[in-house]
Amino acid sequence: MMKLLSRSTDRIIGWLVLTIVLMILLPSQNTAAAAFTPLDKIQIAIAYEATGDQTVMTIQGILPEGTPLPTQTSLIVPEYFKLAKASPLVGAHSIEVGEVDHEIEVIETGNRYLFDIPEGEGIVTLFTFSGTPFMTLSDGTLVVGLEIVAPSDLSEIEFAFIAPDGRIGTGDGVKLLGNDAVGNEAYGVVLADVKEGELATAIVEFPPNNDQSTFDAAIATITNWFGNPFYLVLSIISIVLIGLLLWLLMMLRSQHGSHAQKPSTDEPGAEALVAGDKIDGSPLTGYDRIDEGETGSSYSVD
Repeated sequence: MMKLLSRSTDRIIGWLVLTIVLMILLPSQNTAAAAFTPLDKIQIAIAYEATGDQTVMTIQGILPEGTPLPTQTSLIVPEYFKLAKASPLVGAHSIEVGEVDHEIEVIETGNRYLFDIPEGEGIVTLFTFSGTPFMTLSDGTLVVGLEIVAPSDLSEIEFAFIAPDGRIGTGDGVKLLGNDAVGNEAYGVVLADVKEGELATAIVEFPPNNDQSTFDAAIATITNWFGNPFYLVLSIISIVLIGLLLWLLMMLRSQHGSHAQKPSTDEPGAEALVAGDKIDGSPLTGYDRIDEGETGSSYSVD
């Protein structure tokens, strides 16, 4: 009898322990699953940096309207992007708000960031990466391209690029999107109905302004020319040969002047010609001086 009672007690205790464990685990799993909210929109902004050493990129993720908070959401970026800061999206100066917690998961298409959002309309992040997505063509045109993987089904992805000198963006689907904090115009592309896992791509060209196109093209041509080792050596050889040619011409001219036969002074007018044979210590050039001042001389053909 005592053994039977003992077995019943053990079973009851076992059931109680199992019930408590299930009560702890199951609600937490349901809560975690319900706490994740996919983004509705993504907005990306990049400004041109003249140095090109490092690019700072802003990515904003906007939650669907009426999303219960707090919640979690995610972004997927290339693996070479480094997160500098992440804050809740609560207004124009969101990046100045305190940072939020996040986790990083390495996946096949890049790095997946999972953010905790305690308040606001979404998440605003600053990412950095080495170099610049802007490429300069030979005519001075700036071309910028960027691609990103959609972390979920999105109603839209907006790519905004800011170029210097008031340039106007061109390309397929490119339009003026607005201005940054200091008034620079942002041109870009808006892609609608992007599916989860889809690679969204945007390319924008910024031709040079009319007043700088010639200068930029010349600089680009010179840079491309001297940036090639073959052309650099060829240019040095050409300069040396031109210098030697000019030196030889000067030597020949000097020798011709020193050995020139002077006319006889017995001929009429010869005395005047001999007197004018040397002008400022130089041989007769076939030009007569018509004006002379402190800044130099001008000549006219006989």
